[in-house]
Amino acid sequence: MRRFELARPFFREAIQLSLASAAAQAVALAFSPAVLRRYGAGAFGVSSILIAVSGSVGQLSCLKYDLALLSLPREREEGPLLEAALVSVAASALLMGAAVSIFGTSGTHILLMILAAAAVGCYTIGSAVCLRGPGPGLLGRAVLLRSALQAAAQLSFSGWEDQTAALLAAYLISYCGGCAVLFLKRSPPRRIGWRSAARAAAEFREYPLLLLPGALAFHCAAWLHQGTVLRYDPASLGCYAVVERLLAAPMAMLSSAVGQLFLRWICGLPEPGRRPLYDRVSLSMLAIGGAACFCLYPAAPLIPRIFGGGWEEAVEIMRVLLPFFAVRFAVAPVASGLIAADGRRALACWQLLMLLLTSSAVLLANFRGLSLLPYLAAYGFLMTAGYLILWCWGRAVLERRKRIV
Repeated sequence: MRRFELARPFFREAIQLSLASAAAQAVALAFSPAVLRRYGAGAFGVSSILIAVSGSVGQLSCLKYDLALLSLPREREEGPLLEAALVSVAASALLMGAAVSIFGTSGTHILLMILAAAAVGCYTIGSAVCLRGPGPGLLGRAVLLRSALQAAAQLSFSGWEDQTAALLAAYLISYCGGCAVLFLKRSPPRRIGWRSAARAAAEFREYPLLLLPGALAFHCAAWLHQGTVLRYDPASLGCYAVVERLLAAPMAMLSSAVGQLFLRWICGLPEPGRRPLYDRVSLSMLAIGGAACFCLYPAAPLIPRIFGGGWEEAVEIMRVLLPFFAVRFAVAPVASGLIAADGRRALACWQLLMLLLTSSAVLLANFRGLSLLPYLAAYGFLMTAGYLILWCWGRAVLERRKRIV
C-alpha cells in the first residue's frame, strides 16, 4: 500500500495536466469544422509532411537534453544545460533549412519550416524546465494557448493562395505562443558562457549518444509511412492527417505530458515503487484510450457531415487505426521508464525495431500491391505489436533493476 501512496501526488498532477489538454482539444475540435471547410484535403496532405519534418527536427534538435533536464537533481543549476540545448536547437533548424532547400521546396516553405523547427525545439525544452519548476499548471496553460492560437491562425490565413504555407504559419504561431507562456515569465538567466555550457553538454553526452540515433530512426519511420500514404494520393494523406488531428494529436499531447511527469516522478521514487507506478500508469492510460475507441468508432461516419465533402475516406481510415492509437496512447508515456531504469540502449533498440516494422509494412504494400486501407491495416497491426513489445521490455528492465538492488 505504501508504494501506491508514493504515486498519489503523480496522479494529481497528471489529472491537472489532462484537464488542460482536454480543454485544448475541445477548443481545437470546436473550430475544426470551420477550418476543414476552408482547406482542401490535398493542402492538408502536403502540409502534414512539412509539419512532420519540422516538428521532428524540433524535437531532435534538443539532443535529448530535455530529458536530461527532467532527470537533473533539483539542487543542480539548470542554466548551462539549458543554454547548450538552445544553441543546439538554433543550429539544427538552420541545417534543416539547408537540407530541405535541396528538394526544391519554395523559399516561403523553407523559412516557415526553419522557424517552426526552432519553435518546437524551444517549446520542448521549456516544457522540461517548466515541469522542474512551476509544474503542470503553467504547462497546461501553454497547451491551451497553443491550441487556440493554431485554430485562430488557420481561420485567419484561410484566404491565402498558398494553403500549405497558411497551415505551416498557423503551426509556427501556435508553438511561438506556447514558448511565450513557458519562457517570458522566467527571470532572465545570468550569463552562462560557452565553457560551462560545453561542460554541461559533455557531462550529459550519454543522452544524445544513446537516445538520438533511435529517435532519428523513429521519426524516419513516421516520414516513411506518411510518404507512402502520399503516394496513393495527396487527398488520402490529407484524410490521414485529419484522423491524426482527431486521434493522434490529442493523445500525443496528453501522453507526452504524462510521460514527462512519469519520468520526473519515477526518477525520484525508490526502486520498489517504480514498477507499481509503471503498471498503474499503463492501465490508466489504456482505460482512457479504450474508452476513446469505444466512443469514436460509431462516431466516425459523422466526419464528412461535420467537415463537409472530400473527407469521406477519413471514416474508414479512423476505424482501421483506432485500436493502434489506443495501444500507443497507453504505452508511450511509460517508455521513459526505460530511461530512468538505465534502459537507454533498450529504448534505442526498440526505436530501430519500429523503423524495421514500418519498412516491412511499406515493402508489403509495394510487393503485394495493397490498396490504402489494407496497407494501413498492416501498418496498424505491426505498430501495435511494436508498442506491446515496448511495454513488456520496459517492465522487464524495471524488474531486472529491482533484483539488482
